[in-house]
Amino acid sequence: MDKEHLLIVFRILSAIRVFLTKHRSVLFLQDSYLKNNRTPTNERGFGLVEVLVATLVFAGSALAIMNMHNRASQSVHDTAQRSQAVWLVNSAVELMQINPAGFGQYESEAISASSNLSAFCSTTPKVCISTSCSPNEMASFDMYDLMCQQAQQIAEPEIDITCAASPCNTNDLVNVKVSWSSRGALDKSNKRQKVAFQFLRN
Repeated sequence: MDKEHLLIVFRILSAIRVFLTKHRSVLFLQDSYLKNNRTPTNERGFGLVEVLVATLVFAGSALAIMNMHNRASQSVHDTAQRSQAVWLVNSAVELMQINPAGFGQYESEAISASSNLSAFCSTTPKVCISTSCSPNEMASFDMYDLMCQQAQQIAEPEIDITCAASPCNTNDLVNVKVSWSSRGALDKSNKRQKVAFQFLRN
């Protein structure tokens, strides 16, 4: 149970304590009356204190169920986000292997997209579907399509493409990492999750 739910329970307990303090004399008279006026069959209804305790138990159970539901929802959300991120990484790697001459442009576009995605997506590059494009134009179009179209289901996506060597040549190790904002991260100080992939530049 997180701090918000514990605070709600604490407020309920405080309200019950204040109520019992204000109505202590009434509860005492009620209890005395019940003791002195019992029916021969000892039948009696529920007392006010019993009702309040039952209400508190019900409230605690409801909060626990809500907390479990929230955790399950976060887990489902993060699983879907991770699947999308894995697909995005694999797609980026495939595109760079198809267009190795545009590798430098892929690196540059990844930096621009991750630093300010809104600004990056506000400028549409040359569409390289039915027209011929240079390697750099193809790289720009690929990154725009990945980050501005395909990554819409990912929360605050960022992509990082780095080469182990500079300049990056054939057979040098390339690292591709996609990160996103996670709702259910265990480490609350770092809510960004990531997936990474390495390949040798062709």
